[in-house]
Formats: sequence, structure tokens, C-alpha cells
Amino acid sequence: MRGRSAGQYFGPCRIGTCFGILFMFSYALGLGLPFLVVGAFTAQASALIGKLGEGFVWVKPCVWVSPIALGILVFTKQPYPAREC
Repeated sequence: MRGRSAGQYFGPCRIGTCFGILFMFSYALGLGLPFLVVGAFTAQASALIGKLGEGFVWVKPCVWVSPIALGILVFTKQPYPAREC
């Protein structure tokens, strides 16, 4: 005998259609809103970076080195040393 599916718990017979529409709308808004905010301020950010110009020369090496260093630390378990049993 099979277990119950998610449709039986969250189907229209248990929860109304309006709740499902509201849930999906809020979910989509939560996923899309950060991208809309970033897109709205992209022009201002690029203008600011263009004004600072030479001051951001040090940013490129940090962007390259920090994820590689973090990957090495996680791979070698340096942030969280292994526990002895």
C-alpha cells in the first residue's frame, strides 16, 4: 500500500484555491523582488564604480582570491577541525 501524496494534503479539497494563488504569488514575489531591486540600482552602481575607477584596482584580486581561499579552507576542514571520537 502506498503512502499519501502531497496532492492529497495540499489539494483544493483541504486548502482553498485562493490560498494557493496567494501562496504562489507571495513565493514568486519573494523570488523575483531581489532581482528587481538589483536591476533598479545597476545604473547607479556602475556610475559609482566608474567614478572611483582606480580605487577599485584592489577589488579584482580579492574577488579572485577569496572564493579560492574559502574553498581550500572548507576542503581541508580548517574552519571546523575534525573531532576525535
